[in-house]
Order: sequence, then structure tokens, then C-alpha cells
Amino acid sequence: MIYVHVIEHASCAKPWVAVITGANPRFGFARRFVRPRHDYRDSGKTWRRTVGIKSCYLLEEGWVCEFFEQRNGYDKPRDCKRYFARVTQDGLDKLDEHEVIRCLRKRR
Repeated sequence: MIYVHVIEHASCAKPWVAVITGANPRFGFARRFVRPRHDYRDSGKTWRRTVGIKSCYLLEEGWVCEFFEQRNGYDKPRDCKRYFARVTQDGLDKLDEHEVIRCLRKRR
């Protein structure tokens, strides 16, 4: 089953979604980044940027992913959201880092 995750953002924000594929000694987790499909139909321009862009990510059920969302393009911590989740038929189940490690151990 395919799940579509949509992140709405401004043009200066760079959201991303990555599938966790294993462990990595340098970064903690090995990742494969998912390429989004951008939807500009409902977007609009301000004097500095385009707002209301929708980035759509096609995710498969069972994947454990890391998400980074930056709503308005500023680097303030309150504007950024980074989290892990497992893709289920009902949507996303948020996980903490320890649960991600347990999921990786089960795959072996």
C-alpha cells in the first residue's frame, strides 16, 4: 500500500523525507532520500518567496522514515520539526530514536 505524505512550505524551506536503511557510524542512521513531487497549484508569491508549495512524498507501508519540516524557511528551532515515523495503512506512527534502532535490529 502506498501512503502520500504532504508537507506545505515556502520556497526557501527545504523539507525532506528519508527512508532509514540501516546504521551509519558517522550519521547514526543510513538514509535513502525520497524524491518529492511538487505541487504549485495553490501556491502564491510574496515579495520574497513563494508560499503554499506542497511537496508530496510517496511512501510504502512498513518503511521507517525520518522527516524534516521547516514551515516558513527560517532556521529558528521552533519553525523546524524533525521526527521518525513508521508508515502504516492508517498513516504515520511516530517513533523515537530507540524504537527506530529496535526496528532495524528486527530486520536482520
